[in-house]
Amino acid sequence: MGSLNFTNDDDRAVSPVIGVILMVAITVILAAVIASFVLGLGQGNDPAPTPTIESDFSPDELVFSVTGGDDFDSSVSELQIDVTVGDSSGNTEEISTTVALDNGGTSSESSGGKTVNVDMGDVSDEVTAGDSITITASEEIREWDAQIIWNPSDQDSQVVYEDSSN
Repeated sequence: MGSLNFTNDDDRAVSPVIGVILMVAITVILAAVIASFVLGLGQGNDPAPTPTIESDFSPDELVFSVTGGDDFDSSVSELQIDVTVGDSSGNTEEISTTVALDNGGTSSESSGGKTVNVDMGDVSDEVTAGDSITITASEEIREWDAQIIWNPSDQDSQVVYEDSSN
């Protein structure tokens, strides 16, 4: 009796076809990975700074002092503040203002005969430890809500400091 041969010569062509398909797939994947790094798609945005800021509140003034943490560019940052001021007879007024941190000097906003002044102190090109922002009002400061927003042109804006009287 002769030996039985179960091999089929037609099955040998499958192996080279699968090999070519795998080589093409590996080449395409490798090209995509290299292209993503060359085009900068693999790079993330810089993280937002995390300054350490303390607030000191009295009815006469509100002071935000940078005590440490990350320095950040004042030219792409702003202070948004809502201040409720009132007089001794109970008349109050909410005053909102947005001030660029690189503005330097002072800024004033008035409403209903009441005024809020923002003094940027020594803030220059960068906000660093030792810088402070002072808010004063023509009447007693009753409530406030403040945010410092970092908004570079190549990234989404992010709140780097937020504080309120509530």
